[in-house]
Amino acid sequence: MLENLPKILIVQLKRFKIINQTQKKINYCINIPYDIRLDFLLKEKEKYKNNTLYNLIAVIVHVGSGSEYGHYYCIIKVAGKWVKFDDDILTVLNENNMLGVREK
Repeated sequence: MLENLPKILIVQLKRFKIINQTQKKINYCINIPYDIRLDFLLKEKEKYKNNTLYNLIAVIVHVGSGSEYGHYYCIIKVAGKWVKFDDDILTVLNENNMLGVREK
C-alpha cells in the first residue's frame, strides 16, 4: 500500500517482447480509460485525503514494427478537444475515435 499518489501520473505500457532473441512489437489494441481512480492503492487512512481520480490528457503513439525504428506522434487534450500532433500536421479528433487511432 502507498502513503500517497503523485499529482501527475505517467504510465508507460510495454509494447515490445523478445521472441527468439528478436524484439517484436505487440500490436493488439489496448483500451485506455479516459479516467482512472487509484484509491485502492492507498492505505485506508490516506484514501480520502486527496483526489485519487486521474484524467487522461495525452497519449504517445508509436507507428512501426520495431523498437529501433518507426514514427511517434502524440494526441493531447487541448481546450476540451483531442488533437493529434504528427510532425507539422494537427488534426482534431472525434472523442469516439480518439483512442481507436491505429497504424495503417
